[in-house]
Amino acid sequence: MIELPEYKLVLSLSGFREVIVESPKQLLLTLRKALGSIPLQILDATFIAGTNHALFATLNALNAFKHGNNLSSHIEVEVLLYLSAQRQISKAIELIGVKTHTHRIVVIFLASNREEAQQQEYILQQSLSGQRDDSIINIDEDKYSHLIQAFNISPLQMQATTKHGLEALEALIIEKSAMLAVSK
Repeated sequence: MIELPEYKLVLSLSGFREVIVESPKQLLLTLRKALGSIPLQILDATFIAGTNHALFATLNALNAFKHGNNLSSHIEVEVLLYLSAQRQISKAIELIGVKTHTHRIVVIFLASNREEAQQQEYILQQSLSGQRDDSIINIDEDKYSHLIQAFNISPLQMQATTKHGLEALEALIIEKSAMLAVSK
């Protein structure tokens, strides 16, 4: 959980492995029904480049709403757009959305306080098949090539950053996500 004091919200990121997804749409509806009216998004963990990627995408989405620059009418969709660095919802879902073959997912939601977030995380664990494993949020060698391809990161971009390896990739993806705000 990450507190966002400027917005009086708490960001929750939960990773799950060995999840069985028969229908992504049904899974999202089931989770929304279980968790109530909180903003919620489910994503393929393969395309989440770490906690900072999710944090900065969420902050950019919240800022877009605060300043009236949002592309969508729902904060959870805006988070999806920033996480994917896409302007179109269909492309964002295609890129980082959960599919029937997805077995590692990340659930992101916003709660009004820490206690609500803890309660919702408990309900989330009860509502999902699979095992809780927040380590799948982080970049690892298995995700590396998928992220490079999905976010169209060139070798030249990787060389141009002062960071190396996984840190460089995370920084470049966060930068691409942030560019969505500039390109509106």
